[in-house]
Amino acid sequence: MNPRRALSFLELLLTMALLSVVLLALFSTTTSSNRSSFDAYYEYLALALAKEPIEIFRGFGYHWLAGYDRHPLPAYPLDWSPVADADLGLVLHPAEAAGFRRHIALTPVTDGRTRAIRVRVTVAPAAANRVMTWLSRDEVVMEALIPEKPL
Repeated sequence: MNPRRALSFLELLLTMALLSVVLLALFSTTTSSNRSSFDAYYEYLALALAKEPIEIFRGFGYHWLAGYDRHPLPAYPLDWSPVADADLGLVLHPAEAAGFRRHIALTPVTDGRTRAIRVRVTVAPAAANRVMTWLSRDEVVMEALIPEKPL
């Protein structure tokens, strides 16, 4: 008679240890991928929120922007402010944009011949929220020069 061979406790323990190491590596990879995805999404959203006022100011031009303090746009104040949609009943930003705040600074620049206004937009997480958890940067900064053009 041949005795049947069964799994020993040691073999079972080694198999479980090997499986747990493999599962730990799999979960670690999944978590890292998830974090990278959210970081990329929030960084892209912050860049889009920084680019938005620059494009609008570029459309209005230098002469209008030079007198911005006389006729500011309510959605683009020149200080830290939350990114919020105007009360027009329109949805202009994704819901996650509410987790950001934006600072706009206008600085006149000249090289002696040409005048321009430097627009510097800084976007940062508003507070301890989801954006701050996932975004790896403290802030996203975008700058542009809007030169004077002949009328």
